[in-house]
Amino acid sequence: MAARSPSRPLDRSARNRAVVSLIAATFAISITFGLNMPLLPPLIAAVTAGGEAVSIPLHAGLLAAVFTFALGAAAPVWGAWSDRVGRRPLLLIGMGGFAATLLVFAAPAGLPALYAEQLLAGVTAAAVMPVASALVADLAPDDHWRASRLAWLNMALVAGFVLGPVAGTMADRLLLRDVAGQTVLVTPFLAAAVLALLVLAMLWRWAPGTPSDLSARRAGPGPQVGVRALLALTFMVSLSIGVFEVSIAIRGGRTLGLGSGQVGALFVGCSLLMFAAQAAVFSPRVQPRGTAELLGPAFVVLAIGMAVAGFATSFPLYAVAVALFAVSGGVLVPVLAYWVSRRAGGAQGRQLGRQTAAAGLGQAAGSTLAGVFFASAAPSGAALWLGAALVLGAALFAFVQRRTLLDPAAHRA
Repeated sequence: MAARSPSRPLDRSARNRAVVSLIAATFAISITFGLNMPLLPPLIAAVTAGGEAVSIPLHAGLLAAVFTFALGAAAPVWGAWSDRVGRRPLLLIGMGGFAATLLVFAAPAGLPALYAEQLLAGVTAAAVMPVASALVADLAPDDHWRASRLAWLNMALVAGFVLGPVAGTMADRLLLRDVAGQTVLVTPFLAAAVLALLVLAMLWRWAPGTPSDLSARRAGPGPQVGVRALLALTFMVSLSIGVFEVSIAIRGGRTLGLGSGQVGALFVGCSLLMFAAQAAVFSPRVQPRGTAELLGPAFVVLAIGMAVAGFATSFPLYAVAVALFAVSGGVLVPVLAYWVSRRAGGAQGRQLGRQTAAAGLGQAAGSTLAGVFFASAAPSGAALWLGAALVLGAALFAFVQRRTLLDPAAHRA
C-alpha cells in the first residue's frame, strides 16, 4: 500500500476503516493476554506432566510478569522507531510477529517454550499498542476526534481483558493432548494466532502509510512540558490497578469468604464499569480540554475506593468499593492517554511508548506489592490502605499539574 502524502489527508471513511483496524489490533492483543490468566496453570501442568515437580502458581505468576515486563521494556523503543519510519511498518511487524509467536508455540514443548512464548509475545505486542495510539493522533482532524478514538482503543483493551478470562476458563478442555495425555499437541494459542492473522490482514488493507513527519506537522516541533508528570500519574493508576486486582482475588476469598462466582462477578463488574466510564468521559458533550479538571477528583475517588475495600467486611460494601475504583480508573486511563498524546508534540510514538511502559511497570509493581503484603503477617487490607495513601499523593500532584496542562503558553494546540 503506497504511502499517502500529508497534502492528501484521508477522507472520513478511510479514517474510520483505519480506526477499526487499530481497535481490532488492540482487542486481539488484550484478549490473548486475558486468555493467559486462567489458562496458564493447566497449561503448565500439562507441559510438565511426568517431569520433576514445579510450583504452578509461581510459574503462572512469573509467566504473566514476563509478558508485562517485555511489553513495558520494548514499547518505548518501538514507539520511537515509529516516529522515524512511520506507523504502518511497525504495526505490520508487530502484529505479524505476534501471530507468528502464537503459531510457533501453539504446541509448546515444555516450560522453557512457554517462557519464550510470553517473552516474544510481549515484545511484539509492544510494537502495536503505543503505535496504534500514535497513528490515531496522526490521523486526528480535530482534538475531539483524537480524544474519542483514543478512548475507543482503551475500551477495546478493557473488552479484551473482560472476554479473555471468560474464554480462558473454558480453554483447558481445548488443550489437545496425545493418547497418553503427556504431550500438548495444540493449545488455544492457535485460535488466538488465527485472530491475529485476520487483524494483520485488516492492518495491511486499512492502516495508512502516513509519513513519519505527519505528527510533527500537526502537533508542533517536539515534546511539550508536562509529559513526565503524566507518565508518573499513569504509573500510579496502573500500580493501583495491580494492587486492586490481586486484592479482589485474594482478600475476597481469604478474608471475606467470597466464592469464585462472587469474585468473578466483581472482576466482570469492575471491567464493565471501567468500560462505561471510558465511553462517557469523551462523549460529544464533554470538551476534551476540560478533562484536565477530572484528574485530581478521580484520583481522590480512586483512593476512597481502595480504602473502603481494605475495610470492607461484607460483599455489598466490597462491591461499592469496586464500583468507586472502576469508575474513577475508567476516567483516568483515557484522560491520561489523551493528555500524553496532546502534549507529545512530534514524538507521539516515543511518548506513548513510554506511557505503555509506565503502565506495564506500574501494574507489575502493584501486583508485586500486593503479593508481598498478602504473603506477610500484615492485616489483609494493608496493601489497599498503602495503595490508597499513595494514590492520595498522586491526587495532590494531579491538582498541581492541572494548572500546567491548562496553561496555553505551555502547549500550542
